Amino acid sequence: MLKSLRSFVLVTLLTLVLTGVVGARLARMWSDKELLDKSELAVIATPTTAHDTKERGGMPGFEAQPIIGVETTFAVVAILKGDPTTKQVILHHYRANRVQTINAPTFLSFDTKNRHNFRLYIVREADGRYAPVTGQIDPGLSVREEPRK
Repeated sequence: MLKSLRSFVLVTLLTLVLTGVVGARLARMWSDKELLDKSELAVIATPTTAHDTKERGGMPGFEAQPIIGVETTFAVVAILKGDPTTKQVILHHYRANRVQTINAPTFLSFDTKNRHNFRLYIVREADGRYAPVTGQIDPGLSVREEPRK
């Protein structure tokens, strides 16, 4: 019994020493139902073009993380919620100018040459573009990659 207790203590101490300190930021996980309920438009779409905007700076709460605005245009394949005549959407999101903040926001990027489909849960911004329903801090929570067929 004493030998197994010593082994347990040794393994526990080694685990604590070898894993070090882990820092993480909490992110709420959204179900597909919650995303659909909160979105104005939900589509299955293919990214066709992407370009940087003139937006530069930092995000609220992450001012030290430099960002660049991006607009990605998607060709709509199917409408899950919203205007059934929608043929394309412009998704407004950000990318890191350079990564320098620990636990920084996650960002989206899309390969426009791959022609892969994504499920987007989005809301309209005042300027007509769309933004992720979960916000710009962790926009990937609003996007689901569609399985390949």
